Amino acid sequence: MVEVEVETPHAILGMQWAQKYKENNEVCNAIGAHHDEIEMTSLISPIVQVCDAISGARPGARRQVVDSYIQRLKEMEDIALGFEENQTWNIRWRR
Repeated sequence: MVEVEVETPHAILGMQWAQKYKENNEVCNAIGAHHDEIEMTSLISPIVQVCDAISGARPGARRQVVDSYIQRLKEMEDIALGFEENQTWNIRWRR
């Protein structure tokens, strides 16, 4: 027999966790439905779904843009470390 490992989507895991700790049913539905894995039965579910989409659209939120996000962070660090008052901190931090 071949075993197949199936990953449970994070929305369902989050919903199950919320249910385990007796979270309000509307909140549990919003968590579980934010990627359409289950039917939305709560008025807050579509609001949570839209918020998740907005959050996912921000720079650095998705793996495919991680490299460019890290590059921007390095560039900002270089700018910050270019100020004279940060040189002492830079020497201590790099040790």
